[in-house]
Amino acid sequence: MRIKIYFVIICSLLIINTVTAAASTITVDSGEEGDYTSIQQAVNNSVDGDTILVNKGVYVENIDIDKKLTIISKSGNPEDTIVQALSSSDHIFHVTANNVIIKGFSLKNSSSGSGIYLDSVQYNTIANNHLQTNEIGIHLWHANNNILINNTASDNSWAGIRLSPDDSELASNNTLINNTMVNNKYNFEIYTGYENASMQNNIDTTNTVNGKPIYYFVNVSNVTLNSASNAGAIYCINCQNMSIIDQVLQNNSQAIFLLNTSSSRFDSNILSNNNVGIILVNSNNNSGLNNIAINNIVGIAIVESTDNHLSNNVANFNGNGFDVHESTNTELSNNTVNFNKDNGIALSSSTKSQLNGNTANYNGDGIKLFNCSNILLNNNITNSNRYAGIDLGSSRDNILTDNIANSNRKHGFELAGSDNNTLRGNIGNSDVDYLPDDSPNRTSKNETKDQGIENKSFIDSTVSVILSWIYPNNSPDNDSNNSISNFLDNISDDSINVYVHTGDSIQQVINNSSSGDIIAVDPGLYKENLVVDKSLIIISKPGEMTETIIQAADPEKDIFYVAADNVTISGFNVTGTNKSGIYYTGSDGILAGNELISDKYGIYLEKAENITIENNNASQNGCGIYLKDSSRNKLESNEVNYNWFKWGKYRNGVLLKNSNNNKLTDNNISRNWDGVRLENSSNNELSTNAIIDDYFCISLRDSNNNKLLDNTVKSIGYSFEITLVKSHNNTLQGNNAGFMAEIRVSSGPESTNNTLEGK
Repeated sequence: MRIKIYFVIICSLLIINTVTAAASTITVDSGEEGDYTSIQQAVNNSVDGDTILVNKGVYVENIDIDKKLTIISKSGNPEDTIVQALSSSDHIFHVTANNVIIKGFSLKNSSSGSGIYLDSVQYNTIANNHLQTNEIGIHLWHANNNILINNTASDNSWAGIRLSPDDSELASNNTLINNTMVNNKYNFEIYTGYENASMQNNIDTTNTVNGKPIYYFVNVSNVTLNSASNAGAIYCINCQNMSIIDQVLQNNSQAIFLLNTSSSRFDSNILSNNNVGIILVNSNNNSGLNNIAINNIVGIAIVESTDNHLSNNVANFNGNGFDVHESTNTELSNNTVNFNKDNGIALSSSTKSQLNGNTANYNGDGIKLFNCSNILLNNNITNSNRYAGIDLGSSRDNILTDNIANSNRKHGFELAGSDNNTLRGNIGNSDVDYLPDDSPNRTSKNETKDQGIENKSFIDSTVSVILSWIYPNNSPDNDSNNSISNFLDNISDDSINVYVHTGDSIQQVINNSSSGDIIAVDPGLYKENLVVDKSLIIISKPGEMTETIIQAADPEKDIFYVAADNVTISGFNVTGTNKSGIYYTGSDGILAGNELISDKYGIYLEKAENITIENNNASQNGCGIYLKDSSRNKLESNEVNYNWFKWGKYRNGVLLKNSNNNKLTDNNISRNWDGVRLENSSNNELSTNAIIDDYFCISLRDSNNNKLLDNTVKSIGYSFEITLVKSHNNTLQGNNAGFMAEIRVSSGPESTNNTLEGK
């Protein structure tokens, strides 16, 4: 019996000693006074339950935490215990374990990552840290039941604190207390990309954005926030009868967010420099009156919601003014939506709604519908937009009455692919309206009566093209009455030498053609890689651009490989190659009205001269448009967006290498990594382009004597809109960063004699 007792005592002592050893304190010192000189070394040599005590100093590293640890600064003062990112593209603290405590640090310079990244974890505490000059200060990714207390997030290029819940109910119930967010692009953000994401968090008004409290309501009713509330951001989750009045809200991902909220109102608020000014998600029977949304990515958004009424609001100088998606019975009345980059008012996959008396001028499209039905558009004014006044975009059963659409750059009314719509008493610009005759796969049974416009069928709804060898005076450096905008009007059926029908080989027709021939391709899918080695005009059958698809048969080859002068390619959807959608080496050609998506390069010019690239959509490629060793080319009115998803380093909207004397005018270049990048390229002119929401907007490296004139340039991520590196004698005049915003230019001592003038 005594032996057994001794054995139990000895075993207990061994267990106690083991536990004590497991829960030890490890010291870190940047010199030689600690157990380790780096925090990562200490983490690697720790066990669950350890405390890592970090002496003051500067530590340059990225730390992965995969154990239950307490990591704290010895001084408790984040200003003297600093961790800087060794790799700026990685998080400073990447936490993949539960029950971790991080306290008392200054975390800096993770320009493409987060200061602290909680990765699908729970029960962690982040306290008394200062997070600055990162992309995101603290990011909770699919994380729940964590505590953030007494942190300061400042000068981060995207968000101060970001919560990214997933579709599960688990990614919620985080508690935020007394956190300060100041001078971040979007101070506070909850990512809403998942339809069923829970937003049941505990966030009180001790949390502030730019010194103003966050109001985060969950399951409450009958609350009024007026100007005395002085809110910084407002969230209403599962609420009823809320009133939000006279707030000024800036620099958040969502300034006013209603989720599953009904019978509420938001009136006379001013929303600027947010991702979304006001957003309603699955929220019904709400109203908004006299709000002003300026310089947001989206002014006002309505998603999967019913019976909402918005009137007398102003949404100017945004990406989209109003964006309505998958919603029913929306009423937009007497709103003003001008000078928005993309659309004044956009409705997609929505039905049974009314747009009455709105003014939508100087946008991309004034009013744009896509896949909508039973929409009434009445007495709207949509003038001077870059594309169409009213674009129905594959929509049916809509009624347009007494609308005015004058002086729009392309069309007053665009009905391509739209059926069974009724137009009565509308007035539009007569010579460029697109009200085509009924034809298969395009439009049918549209009723146009009592129009103050001429109803005519257009050869091509996208662009008309011209060859310099037909009109020799019309080069990129000369204006001519015989412009690209009218050439196809002069192409008759008799002038087309050969049609390519679905099932035929385009390459065979090219091989059998003669220089100067015009080839028209019927709509359909063609799987080919084409070599063009003679002067030809190759166009989609007039009016059928989006239906004429050229897909790479061999994705390791260019789709169009052009090695000839005086070649025109117009009206094709070009997709599916690991090389170029259109590769051109030669001179005096035209690439116009094409859609180039999901290629390594949309358009690639190499040793090319006097090429006109106009009205193309080069988006979602590795690089949209690439000029290498190419001069005296003209890029005008192209859409170049979202070129950063593929092929690593190829993430440019427009890239010029060793290319001189080119002109880029009136292009829309958005949401790329680099909007426009010049490398060793001189004497180029960039004028009146909209280069907005790119990570780096305009970058010049080793490039001299360029002119950047009257561009709208607004970065989404980096601190500067324009960056000059080892570049000299460039002229920057009249460029601006949008309404009430200043353009920021980075020009170091290695760049000299640059003229910087503008807003």
